[in-house]
Amino acid sequence: MLCRGLIDEKTAVKRCEPFKLDELFRPVFDATAMWHAKVLTIGLPASPGAVPAL
Repeated sequence: MLCRGLIDEKTAVKRCEPFKLDELFRPVFDATAMWHAKVLTIGLPASPGAVPAL
């Protein structure tokens, strides 16, 4: 909506969720540098899990 000129920047920032704004301040890794990275460990894929009925 901001790119189309329907809302201004202040309104766009107010509509963002706080954790999304936090992502803007995190470092971004260069994709080309990833090819030279050394694998330290491998994890298991995440799953939603299940809770047993008691």
